[in-house]
Order: sequence, then structure tokens, then C-alpha cells
Amino acid sequence: MARNGDVFFSVDRIGRGRWGLRTRLDGGSDGASSIAESSPSGQGFSVDSVVRVAIEKHAVSVAMAHFRSLGAVELTEVGKPYDLRNTLDGRETHVEVKGSSRALSAVTLTRNEVTHARAFPGTQLFVVDSIEIETDQAGLVTTSGGRVRVWRDWVPSDDSLDATVYQHTLQRGRVDHLAVNLPL
Repeated sequence: MARNGDVFFSVDRIGRGRWGLRTRLDGGSDGASSIAESSPSGQGFSVDSVVRVAIEKHAVSVAMAHFRSLGAVELTEVGKPYDLRNTLDGRETHVEVKGSSRALSAVTLTRNEVTHARAFPGTQLFVVDSIEIETDQAGLVTTSGGRVRVWRDWVPSDDSLDATVYQHTLQRGRVDHLAVNLPL
């Protein structure tokens, strides 16, 4: 059962190379719902998340079409630690797909994506950037186009990686002050 504030979305193919992502926020116990709209305050469901998902779906769709055009068989969307698996010219290939609405000179990778690309020979990096985005008044996000670049036999080297995020492990027993029952 949906609770007030639950988010529902569906991705629909609108046309060749075009995706629309429709998002609904539950409107309360009566079951009424409305299309999410962009909010400059950032409160509630962020339309940026809707755009991000639409861009990801678009990039994967473009990658799948690309590999099909090359004769790939057994094309499967995997998700983690890589996005696509296919057989091309009798060789299994794993593909990491990245998408953006901006022109990219770098992409963000997870530790698992790097580890997998280094361990699996023949991993490819597939980047679709400069993707066009349109959002109509009802909140339907449509993506199209993009510049496609592919790095075959991609192995991310230490020289090409920059640490941009760190995870800090909190030490037990090393708390200087513990606040309890703070009014929220």
C-alpha cells in the first residue's frame, strides 16, 4: 500500500532513441496522485533524480542499439558491477555505460566498476554525453541525441583515476560528546 510521499515512476519509449520518464507522488490516503514538477527549493522529490534516471536509460538504450548494429548477440542489461553483457564476434564483452547532458572530459566510477574493468579482459567504456533533455509542463522528461564514444579493451589505470570521495570509518569509543534527545 502506498504511503503519502511514496514515489512511483515509469519509463516509456516515446520514439526511436527517445525516452520519457513519468513520475507521480502519492497525493494522500484517497489515492489521488499528481505529476511531480520541478521545485527550485529542492523539497520533496527532486526532478533532478527523474532526469538522472532518464539520462541513464537513454545512454543504455543507445549502447544496446550500437552493439546490436555491430552484430552482438545475447545482449543483456546487468546493472552492477557493469551495465551490459554481450557476445560480439564470439567473445563475451562487458560494457560500462555512462551518460550525461553535459560534454564530459571525465566520468565518475565506483570502486566495483574499476575493480571489474581491471579483472575482466575486454571491458568497454561506452559514454553518451551532450544528451538533450526536455521536460514538459506535466513533468514528462524526454531525452534524445548525444555524442557517443567507446573505449574498447578499457582498463582504468591509476594515472587516469582521481579520488573525489572518501569514506571515513567512525571509531568506536572515541566520541567527544554525545547529544541525546535533541528537539527536532
